[in-house]
Amino acid sequence: MYTALFATYVGLGLISNNCAALILIMMVVISLLLRVPKEENMMIERFGDEYRVYIEKTGRFFLKLQAD
Repeated sequence: MYTALFATYVGLGLISNNCAALILIMMVVISLLLRVPKEENMMIERFGDEYRVYIEKTGRFFLKLQAD
C-alpha cells in the first residue's frame, strides 16, 4: 500500500506544473517516509519475533531479491 502511494505521489510531483501542488506532494511523501518506521515498531511490539522474521524476508517499500 505504501509503495503504491509513494509511487503515485512521486509521479504526480513529476508531472505537476504547479509549485504549490509539488510542495504538498513532497510533504505527503515525507510523511509516508516518517510513518512507516513507526508502524513497523508497532508491529514488532504486537507480533515480536514473528514480525522480525517477516521484515528479514521483505523490504520496506520494495521486495528484497533473495538468492537461492
